Amino acid sequence: MKKLLLLIIFLASLNSFAVINNATIEVNPQNESSWRINKLLFGSFLEEWWGDLTPGIYEQYLINPSFEEWKLLDTENKTRIVFLDVQKTNGIAYPWESVNTGSDISYNISTENPFNSKQSQHVIVNSNKKAGVKQKLALPDYRTLNYRYKLFIRKKGNVTVKIELADVNTNSVSLNRTLISGITNYWKSFEGKLILNQKFSSKFNRKYGIGELIFTVEGDGEVWIDQVSLFPADCVEGIFNPETIDHVKKFKIKMARWPGGNYTSGYHWRDGIGPIDKRPTKLNHAWGGQADNQFGLDEFLRFCELTGIIPVMGVGFNLPEIDKYEIADWVEYCNGGTNTPMGHLRAQNGHMEPYNIINWGVGNEVYGSYQIGFTHSIPYATKLREIIKEMKNRDPKIKILAAAYGYHNTKRDKGNKWTDRILKTLGECFDLIDVHAYVYGPRSKNITPEEIPELKKAFMGSIDSFEVFLDDLRNLLNSRTKTENVKVALLEWGILPYSWKNAPRRQTFANALIVATFYNSLIRNGDLVQQAAAHNYSFCVSPVGAHSEPVNPRTYILKLYSEMSNNKLIQVDAVSQTFSVHKSYRGIGVLSNVYEIDSVGTSDDNGKVRIAIVNRSTENDYNIAVHVQGKPIDLSARLEKLTSDIPYQRYLWTNNVDPVKKTVNEIQSTNNYFNIFVPKMGFAYLTFPETIKIVL
Repeated sequence: MKKLLLLIIFLASLNSFAVINNATIEVNPQNESSWRINKLLFGSFLEEWWGDLTPGIYEQYLINPSFEEWKLLDTENKTRIVFLDVQKTNGIAYPWESVNTGSDISYNISTENPFNSKQSQHVIVNSNKKAGVKQKLALPDYRTLNYRYKLFIRKKGNVTVKIELADVNTNSVSLNRTLISGITNYWKSFEGKLILNQKFSSKFNRKYGIGELIFTVEGDGEVWIDQVSLFPADCVEGIFNPETIDHVKKFKIKMARWPGGNYTSGYHWRDGIGPIDKRPTKLNHAWGGQADNQFGLDEFLRFCELTGIIPVMGVGFNLPEIDKYEIADWVEYCNGGTNTPMGHLRAQNGHMEPYNIINWGVGNEVYGSYQIGFTHSIPYATKLREIIKEMKNRDPKIKILAAAYGYHNTKRDKGNKWTDRILKTLGECFDLIDVHAYVYGPRSKNITPEEIPELKKAFMGSIDSFEVFLDDLRNLLNSRTKTENVKVALLEWGILPYSWKNAPRRQTFANALIVATFYNSLIRNGDLVQQAAAHNYSFCVSPVGAHSEPVNPRTYILKLYSEMSNNKLIQVDAVSQTFSVHKSYRGIGVLSNVYEIDSVGTSDDNGKVRIAIVNRSTENDYNIAVHVQGKPIDLSARLEKLTSDIPYQRYLWTNNVDPVKKTVNEIQSTNNYFNIFVPKMGFAYLTFPETIKIVL
């Protein structure tokens, strides 16, 4: 009845406002949930690809530091990292290049007695010729001119070796040069400083300097080089990207899932522990390239300690070489006391106290034929039951997340049949189901201009079809006594439209608004949804693609919503005009009577109320009357608004102009009514003082 009355009032008001539409939002702070919003909703997942981890977190800038085999993908640029013009060269490990070629010079990738893994780089010179290898790289010279290098090297004959950083855009003019003295016939480590005498002459993406690290070999003889690293001198604890740490804290990331999504399916945790120089380099079968394992389990968990992030572990499933005992050993390494074999190993690696990791997801999208470990629901659940038993033998306190079918694949799995079979087989032995939820839209790039208006509406209203999915999932869980307490995690979710003109791609303000509606839904359903890790939340500072840069409209959105963690949901009813979409797309169902204004509200223990408002109309501006129920008082609120005149333009850190307009105002109520203006595709965030619940 209340919504009907509000709708009547709203429709009546349309007669007196011809240009700007009106909406109402009714707020009842006293009607609050018995449960709290889990802070793990405000997380991200990390994966070994595209530079997010290295140098995004582990700030080592050289690619393929161990000169190993490189897996190039024919149809993707993902493995080519920064410099797409680097070609594979015979005898040189990709993406390293030759310094010189010609007679009396030769290169080969040696498998004879490498220091690390299977290969090292071999350079042969005769007749006092000069040769060597180099690698283009993008360094944060805007931040520091001081760098630290380390490498392992051996030689035969009479040769000298120099290391330098040079300016790639000025005929490789050296900005420093260091002679490496004391090389022998045996592997020996060398480390030192490289201090630029100036910034690089040109900028990569207007921020990072383009340079190259060069090893020059001169004389008569042979040199083998292996396991090279280059770090900025201002790294936290010598390895961590200080900007990423600052951004995680600034934008209030609460949780991170690691070691990733598809990459998880082929990951062995023991590859990433122990002395970094001795860790094996392996092919990255999920995304091409390789994984050098320098950023491993202990580094990730130390990063979490430094930032306050709560870790959620992703565990591979059904690998040929992996079994339940390897997974159980992983649990014991993280959580076992030093009196256990794996806990003792952890202590030897420098961490005496248990990490006490609670959340463990076993299997990543195992229903997909593209996954290592692909299987079907019953075999997955049957094997998972045995794995869970062994994991909980090591630590009964942990929570297990089982892989459910992806939301965006529901056309292939109508009625949640996969998840239903998982629930029947596993029963009460697990704690959460991990649902991945992506909004892709149409696959075709050949979109006609006539289709675009409805497509834009479909994306902006996509949360409504997602909530229908959540309702079905809730009913499925509640239909059995053994699973009624099982909760939902979205350990991957995101808005990832296929490319077409004016799509709400990542780094656009339109994308951020859709993300905001997803947060509205996660918070509204916070009794069911307990964890959520957004796809590429862009908090890792890296030159590898603009998606790795943290200054992004979505990060503004995350920062505001993360303030709602540990709050209680309150009643918020929004009434506005509606729209419909008559065609379904991947991750978006048919939409009927979708309110253009979408809103959610919470309150904390001090009585502070927060209201998030999204105008998801692509056409209509709104005057919104926000009414706070209770005794009329002089009430003030802090209003933050985010808007953009170019909502579909990608907002990259390479741009000179910030398309996001941010305003902050203190506003006053009249009889507990606040009148605010939110333009089409705009976002507003209201914060009421702590006294609001006391006086009502």
